[in-house]
Amino acid sequence: MSDDDRSGICTKDLIAMSFLKTKYWGLFRDIELNRDIYTQIRLEDRRASLLFDDKDEQEYRNKHFNNLFEKLGYTASDNEVLRTILNETFPGWNGGAGMTEDVLRFNNRIGHRDLLDMYFAYGISQQSFRNHMKHVTPLVERASKDSEKTLLRKFRDFNRYALSQENPGDVARLLARSLLRAQEGQNGFIVVWRSWLHACLQYEKGANENTNSILASILSGANETVQSALSLGPNSTATTIDNRVDVSASFFDGIIKHLKDPYLALLLLLFVLPERGNGFFLDYINRIGYEQLFSPMLHYVDEYFIEKNRNVFHEYDWPYWSFVLYQWSLSISQGDVHLNQYVDDAVTRHRQVNDYVFNLLNKDAKLSYTFIREQFWSNDGWANESYRWRIENKIGQYSNDEDRKNILRIADQAISSKVLPSSQMRELEDFKKLFGQFIEKFKT
Repeated sequence: MSDDDRSGICTKDLIAMSFLKTKYWGLFRDIELNRDIYTQIRLEDRRASLLFDDKDEQEYRNKHFNNLFEKLGYTASDNEVLRTILNETFPGWNGGAGMTEDVLRFNNRIGHRDLLDMYFAYGISQQSFRNHMKHVTPLVERASKDSEKTLLRKFRDFNRYALSQENPGDVARLLARSLLRAQEGQNGFIVVWRSWLHACLQYEKGANENTNSILASILSGANETVQSALSLGPNSTATTIDNRVDVSASFFDGIIKHLKDPYLALLLLLFVLPERGNGFFLDYINRIGYEQLFSPMLHYVDEYFIEKNRNVFHEYDWPYWSFVLYQWSLSISQGDVHLNQYVDDAVTRHRQVNDYVFNLLNKDAKLSYTFIREQFWSNDGWANESYRWRIENKIGQYSNDEDRKNILRIADQAISSKVLPSSQMRELEDFKKLFGQFIEKFKT
């Protein structure tokens, strides 16, 4: 890690990480591989689609660390030392209150995910760093000179290189950081970020943690470029906002024709949703983004599945189809199961998407069983007592009378079909009983 980059993290955290790396390599390696458990879970992380509420996350953390310390076999004295270090270096690692993200970032604490990512991106071996920079430096040096067509090809090749590495997100962050440095004092650099975005959307499949981490790096870097778009006159807030809206619009220009994967389209919209808290492109989203970005991209998803008669359950494995159906049905939601009313056609889409789902499940007993099991059964395996049907906190986008009736209907069809093994039919009978109690509980 260079001195320039080292200065971005407070000294005491760097000392703590150096101590862990030297004496407790097993824990240090776990921090590198499971950063979301030590900091915060991001959309690009593999656990993001699994942890639906605070209780789920706490159960997962407990199971993870109990297994980890048992596997590492440290002494009781070592464990006490390590827990003290973790409490200080990663506030909230064990699910406690910790510090807010803003406080961590303001104080340059490595417990903030951005800084932990930066630490590992620059803290690799010199040989690995040089290998990565062989792919980064030539691209950056020519970035402001190459045509968009050439940039699209170069970014495609870079993404494929990054995806072949152990931590693609770290490699992507090296490029993003280098681009941010190179753009200082240059105008029009948003075209470079747009080309990288187009290369990601056009050539990569999104239902995996690695591609998602590259997308996150692109959006974060482009957003920093937007934030640096200053006003033409001194102290002109209105002009600054106008410029940021214009630069953001330029970044998203032409995005529809490059979309190939609905998952990536929905993930991108969730990244930029203001309620998500990333703060990406806020001026643009609040002024014109719902009309110019959200609606067209959601229409792309509508067409992909409904108009072209594609089966989402064949396109994606669980939990990816669950993510797609949830976000698509609600026109992108942070998790409060409320429709995104800022999107004009959100109400119509909600009904169309849910009808699409139940039409696919109609008279397909095996698929119906899979849907109900994955939608409502706590099959995480994080704690033995969590193996049970969960309805109230998993009803999600189906929390209305029509969809509740449809859920009971497909359960009845699956049971009466005689296609399922007796054990699965008994499970559905148990589910029906609990689901009926849930409906009665909420009748007015």
